[in-house]
Amino acid sequence: MYFPSLDPVLFGLVFALFPIASVITFYSHRFPVKFKKVVDWIGGIFMLVFMFSFVFWLIYDVGRLILRCFGNNPTLFGKYGGFAVAILTAALIIPGFIRYLKVRVVRYKVDLCHDIGGNLNAVLISDVHLGAVNSERHLRKIVRIINEQDPDVVFIAGDTFNNNFFAITDPESTSALLRSIKSRYGVYACLGNHDAGNTYHYMADFLEKSGIKLLNDESVDVAGRFTVLGRIDPEPMCGFDEDTVRCDIKTIEEKMSFDLPVIVLDHNPSKIREYDSKYDLILGGHTHHGQMFPGNLFTHMLFKVDYGYYRERSDLPAVIVSSGAGVWAMPYRTASACEVVVIDIK
Repeated sequence: MYFPSLDPVLFGLVFALFPIASVITFYSHRFPVKFKKVVDWIGGIFMLVFMFSFVFWLIYDVGRLILRCFGNNPTLFGKYGGFAVAILTAALIIPGFIRYLKVRVVRYKVDLCHDIGGNLNAVLISDVHLGAVNSERHLRKIVRIINEQDPDVVFIAGDTFNNNFFAITDPESTSALLRSIKSRYGVYACLGNHDAGNTYHYMADFLEKSGIKLLNDESVDVAGRFTVLGRIDPEPMCGFDEDTVRCDIKTIEEKMSFDLPVIVLDHNPSKIREYDSKYDLILGGHTHHGQMFPGNLFTHMLFKVDYGYYRERSDLPAVIVSSGAGVWAMPYRTASACEVVVIDIK
């Protein structure tokens, strides 16, 4: 028995966690914002407990089966198995919350194919997921770290929001926090798959009021030194609107001069093959580098570049994919860390 005299209750509770957590997670947008935060915490923790305890119980049952096959009595093994599962589950969950709190600074040096007129100190963030659990408090740390880098320019590679603009508890103070980002040449953003849905227009207005230039398949020349092209995400959750649809790259190129080095913000790194030698640097996110083990194993299989720096050839653009400054769903990470990326561009 896993826990003496508690098997029916324990199994009933644990195996009810998944449907309960799923309902809470998918319908939490219907609740008032403050109540939604509580509901998100409950749903997220339930899902974590279910996921890890299920794995450990599976290992436990396989172990008992092996003991029986070899003629051994698994009574002692079973007596303490439930306690072992509970301890191991807690041992995995608690460090994941702690790791989320530590936002690291990751640095890269990139030599562009085209002259950018000296060094450019750029900062990249992605996947802030405003509206997710603890996201607004977490943003304070992110902005502080950005400003400590004394950036020339700041790039946000999508998923600034978490599907629902009204999930943000205090939009005014959050907007003021974003306006406090210090950058010589400004802050530029593209859309991610979570920057979508019925509140998309509120999101776009919020970015404008926050001093962030949103580029929807548009390009802008910055200080006569470089061009920033922001791409619309190809797979938005619940869509943007009928006028916000990702264009073919050839259509965009017809409107660009390519007189300056081109830096592309494209949230989903699955599209990096769209860019040839006319482009210099592709910046993305989306993958979270798995966020939770074994998610990183799957992102590595799904994407040619799921994290870090990549350059296939010297005549093709460099690619940097961030694991994200924030998190989706729960403030929890095991497979990767929250990060602010600093890029020394030459």
